[in-house]
Amino acid sequence: MRILITGAAGFIGTHLAGRWAESGIPLVLLDRSNAPEIESLRRHGTPFLKEDIRNWKNLLNELVGVTHIVHLAATVSILQCETQPETSYENNIMATQAALELARTIKANFIFASSAAVYGNCASQSTEDMKLAPANLYGLAKWQGEQLCELYGKRYGVPWAAFRMFNVYGSASSRSSNYASVIPAFIQAALVGGALTIYGDGEQRRDFVYSVHPEKG
Repeated sequence: MRILITGAAGFIGTHLAGRWAESGIPLVLLDRSNAPEIESLRRHGTPFLKEDIRNWKNLLNELVGVTHIVHLAATVSILQCETQPETSYENNIMATQAALELARTIKANFIFASSAAVYGNCASQSTEDMKLAPANLYGLAKWQGEQLCELYGKRYGVPWAAFRMFNVYGSASSRSSNYASVIPAFIQAALVGGALTIYGDGEQRRDFVYSVHPEKG
């Protein structure tokens, strides 16, 4: 087994790569940018490809032996998707099709990072069999990503699975970014004695998924 992680320099990507590297799983990391955690893994011999997944044809020699692709690369901010729709389409839909085309070419299993955003603004608790009704461009892109996975599975025999993740947070979450999720934003505000701003009536509920950093706990 050899796993390619796209979007490896992101929050989930660095956590996942660190955990799997600790377990001795052979990895190839791919991202357009870098991160301190990636540099640490590189020093221990994990290959890192600084490239866009849409250019996968240029990387085939580096991907020999890859059996699984975990596709995390995406524009993850809902606000950024809304204000930069063309970029969202390229990064969230075209990149997913490119990753699936790579999986088809090298006959790899495909794991897609989808999102609870495919459910839209739910009036009740989310369940997997709910009708999908994305309410923004980010959710729509993730829904279309799932459809691409299904099509590649049926048409080309690509084995795939999609995980509809809710808000992921943990150590090393960004607290200062304009796109920081509510928990890091609350922590940052509390540390400086600021107000914890709640939008809406405060009655809304949301699931959160905690990601444990392999080094920071």
